[in-house]
Amino acid sequence: MNRIFFAVISFSILFSTAIEASANPVVLPVNTLDNKSPILISLTISGSNFAVGDEIGVTLKYKDDKNSMYQSTNGFYGDLIWTSDSPIGTEQQLEGSHNFVKSWSLVSQTLGTDSVEETWYATVKAPTTFGQWRIGMVIIDDLVKNYSIYRFESSKFQYAPPYSEVGFAFTPTTPLINATYAVSQQLTTEKAAAVQKSAADKLAAEMAAAEKLAADKAAADRAAALSKEINETFIALTNNLNKYKTDIARLFQDYPAYFNQSPELRSSLQRALDYKIPTVASQSGIDAIRDLIGGGSGSALASDFLLAQAGITKYVALENIKAKTEKRTTITCIKGKLTKKVTAVSPKCPAGYKKK
Repeated sequence: MNRIFFAVISFSILFSTAIEASANPVVLPVNTLDNKSPILISLTISGSNFAVGDEIGVTLKYKDDKNSMYQSTNGFYGDLIWTSDSPIGTEQQLEGSHNFVKSWSLVSQTLGTDSVEETWYATVKAPTTFGQWRIGMVIIDDLVKNYSIYRFESSKFQYAPPYSEVGFAFTPTTPLINATYAVSQQLTTEKAAAVQKSAADKLAAEMAAAEKLAADKAAADRAAALSKEINETFIALTNNLNKYKTDIARLFQDYPAYFNQSPELRSSLQRALDYKIPTVASQSGIDAIRDLIGGGSGSALASDFLLAQAGITKYVALENIKAKTEKRTTITCIKGKLTKKVTAVSPKCPAGYKKK
C-alpha cells in the first residue's frame, strides 16, 4: 500500500501598493477586502538524499492578490505529515507530524498594485525510517482564510478547488515541485561514523592538550628547580670567593716583604682580588668562579693560597731565627731634648734624629 507524504502548510498574505521587491520583507497589516484564493508557484526542498536527523530545508513560493502567509498557533494549519510512496515499514511515533508554528521565515517579497508574491523558508528533520519520501499535499491559506489545496499523487499533479466560496484571483498553473528525497541508511551510517570520529578526535585532542600541559608543567618545574640550584650554587661560590679575597688582602697587608720575594705567587693571588663577581646568577658565572677558586680545570687559586700560607709560615719562622742569632746593637738617638734608643742588627736613627 502506498503512503502519501502530506505537507500541510498555512500562510497569511498582506497587501501593499509597492511595485518592487522589498529588500527587508515584513508582514504587513491585514487587508480584509481580500476575496481571492492564493496559488502555488513552487515548492522545493534542499536536497535529495539525507541521513536520519538531518535538517531539510523547505522553500515555498506563492502568489496572492492582497495578503501574506497565515500561520496558526495551534491545530491543523502549520503541520506536516510524513508518509512514503513505497512500503518501508510503519512510521515511528510523532514522525508524521512536524509543527511549523513560528518556524517559517519570510525570505523575499515582491509587492504590486494587484498582487503579492512571497517566498518562505522553514526546516524539518529527516525521519528515522529509511526509504523514498515525497510531499503529498499542500494547503495554502491567506490571513482572511482564503485557501486552496494542491495534491501530489505519485508523479501526477492534481488540483482541488479551494474550500473558500470565492474563486482564484489568478489562473492556476502547474507549480514547480521538487520535493522527493531519500533517507539513506548509508548516509546515516556515515554520519554516525563521522560523529563518532569527531568525538574521538575531540577526545584525542583534549588528551594531547592535557599531556602537553603536563609536559609544559614538568618542564617549568625542571626549569624552576634548575634556576633555584643555580642561584644557591652561585651564592655559595660567591661567598667562598669573597672569603678568599678577604684572606688574600690580609696576607698582602701583613706580609708585603714575603710577596716582594714571590712576585709570581702574588700575581696569581691578585687575580682573585681583581675578579668582578657578576650581579646576576648564571651557569657561565658559576663556571668562571669555579675555575678561579677551585673545582674547574686550570684552577690555581686554592693551591697557590695554601702555598702562600705555607711560605709565609716558613718565612716568619726564619725571620724569628735570624733575629735571635744575629748580634744586635743598641744606639741612642737625640732630637733636641728628645732621646730615643734603637736596637737592631744594624740600628739606624729615625728621620730627624741623630746618633749621640
